[in-house]
Amino acid sequence: MRRLPRGAMALLLGLLGVALELAAATAWLAQGLDRTLLPAFWATHAVASVLMASALVWGLARARHQRRPRVVMLVTALLMAWPLLGWVLLPLALGQLRRLQPGPARQRFGEVHLPALERIEPRRLARRVAGLGTQVARGAAPLPLQQQVLTLLTQRPSAVGNQTLAALRETGQLEDVRLLAYGVLDRQQQRLQHWIDQARAALPTAADPARLLALLAELHWELAHQGLASDDLRQHALQQTLHWLQALQQRQSQLAPPQRLLRLRTWLALGQHDAARAEVEVMAREPRPDPAWLPYMAEWAYEANQLDRCRHWLGQLPAALLSDKVQPVVRYWTRA
Repeated sequence: MRRLPRGAMALLLGLLGVALELAAATAWLAQGLDRTLLPAFWATHAVASVLMASALVWGLARARHQRRPRVVMLVTALLMAWPLLGWVLLPLALGQLRRLQPGPARQRFGEVHLPALERIEPRRLARRVAGLGTQVARGAAPLPLQQQVLTLLTQRPSAVGNQTLAALRETGQLEDVRLLAYGVLDRQQQRLQHWIDQARAALPTAADPARLLALLAELHWELAHQGLASDDLRQHALQQTLHWLQALQQRQSQLAPPQRLLRLRTWLALGQHDAARAEVEVMAREPRPDPAWLPYMAEWAYEANQLDRCRHWLGQLPAALLSDKVQPVVRYWTRA
């Protein structure tokens, strides 16, 4: 059976209530206001009040949890007491009904002052790359130089990369550079894959298998770290990194610090923060942790929502090891 809409149900209840109220009043008046009929009139009047109150609440309340019995009882009492006590109960009933009306969500807007994480001087950057960008955009640069531009665009700030790409787009050479980029990436991937195949082929007869196992782990890491593998291939490369590190650990019983750091970075790249916890805790117990570990320990602490430890480890980074992009981040986290 199909359920009636909310508006139709409210209208039906209201019409029934009005019909009962009119019928009771008409019958009582027709009998000359006979007092013996007063209980029947009040009973019919009470039922009509409940129906009309339910219709009113049902029509106003949008959600089912808003149709509360106490509101129905209050409106019923108002209708039954009319006109004597109705004027006293009217403000309360209107207040309850107004709460059922959907109102606009209140939003408080504030102002947030973001810290200057990176200060870039546009004029100085423009002077530094203007000649190179113009030369490539005009097509006057030889092919090796255009390939070098692709590498520069991935290492420079975004303002420089956008400026050079905009110049290439104006001359219609952006597609040529994009094809060159795919070619460069493909050659890099093929070169790494060739080294991996050579290392795996030499592994069974190698005089020093540990060196080849460490090399295989590093080569698979470079596939993922340099962006030469994406999506499922990236996950596979990272899993292979852990596989060769585990094989190296089984042969040596203990990994050297560089291999331990590589394993930590691989776990972080895979999002396996629980596995990285033990490695981080071991290094954290050192009196003076290796500075090379501190950025990745801070990354793990941030992902684990341990912000105090993240701030502590970033504060231990030597200033000489910080790049221009990392220095504002460290200042932001370590400021008082």
